[in-house]
Amino acid sequence: STPPCQGGGREFEPRLSLFLMADTFGCPPFLCIDALFYKLCIDALFCKLCIDALFCKLCIDTFFCELCIHTLFFGLLFFFFLSMRYSEMELLLKRLDRMRIYLPPINEGRLKMLAVFTMLIDHVTYSFLEKAYDANGQLLSFSLENGRMLDHIGRMIGRQAFPIFCFFLVVGFRKTHSRAGYLARLLIFSALSQFPFQKCIFPGTDVFHASVMVTLTLGMLLIWVIDSADKAFLPHEEDRSRDNPFGILIFLAVSAGAVFGFCRLAVFLHSDYSYGGVILILLMYLLRKYRILSLFISWMWLSWYNRFEMYAAPAFFLLACYNGKRGRQNKYFYYVFYPAHLLLIWLVRRHFFGM
Repeated sequence: STPPCQGGGREFEPRLSLFLMADTFGCPPFLCIDALFYKLCIDALFCKLCIDALFCKLCIDTFFCELCIHTLFFGLLFFFFLSMRYSEMELLLKRLDRMRIYLPPINEGRLKMLAVFTMLIDHVTYSFLEKAYDANGQLLSFSLENGRMLDHIGRMIGRQAFPIFCFFLVVGFRKTHSRAGYLARLLIFSALSQFPFQKCIFPGTDVFHASVMVTLTLGMLLIWVIDSADKAFLPHEEDRSRDNPFGILIFLAVSAGAVFGFCRLAVFLHSDYSYGGVILILLMYLLRKYRILSLFISWMWLSWYNRFEMYAAPAFFLLACYNGKRGRQNKYFYYVFYPAHLLLIWLVRRHFFGM
């Protein structure tokens, strides 16, 4: 399964309904605990299949509980998104956003380089301390002195990268002259990144795991659908002819279907950060006009999705300092760096540790 800190999903927590179900089918309690926390219920196959069906086959996380919470959450979010067009709340949020003038300005190029540097630390830490073994067959994180602490620190630093890339995906989506070209670049480098990502992050497994480039691609497709539905069905100041409740209902229906569909696809592909990453991009897009609110809610969502992601708080603070300037950068560097550094890490690990 995807490592908890790798963004693949939330750690499982005990739920009474699953214990009751396990008791109904006669599964011993210790096997159910294994199935909940490690998904290693080998001796209780039927119990494992039931839990797998609940967690992985039928839904995003748990079908009967958390999917309802997700639906309610995003229903309220879209209601809030629509209400900002017709209330005084927008003025209050704009006043809150003006607080950014007291923050030190940082341009896009510096923030992206920070994301690249922290991502490199994260992948080096994970690939060597959590996936490489010494001569005695022990993981380096256990055999090295202070290995566990170094692993934890390195993974904490690495949490900064993903929110920054998601934020600038939304910025790029709004500013690009060709969204089709932007999408094509994401698709091409998603394909190029898949082999080194699988070998570097998930060695020794035949289970397909899509890279974070796929998560970014799904996120862009989602906000593109919602942006198109917004322009097609919601009223705007220059055109009040669509000011009717049916347009709003159609927009909500299209948006709900798109959110569910792309999140399910992320889960199906086992993409890095899974549906949590797709939703993060959606939040940053919907609340893009109110950056302070957007970053705070996005951080809360990511921390709820995976508790270890709370260490990404510094990245969200730095994004609040973004001054809207591009800075010196080469956009193709970031596309090429992702598969290149994964391939290099894998080759080095294979040479020295035979993996």
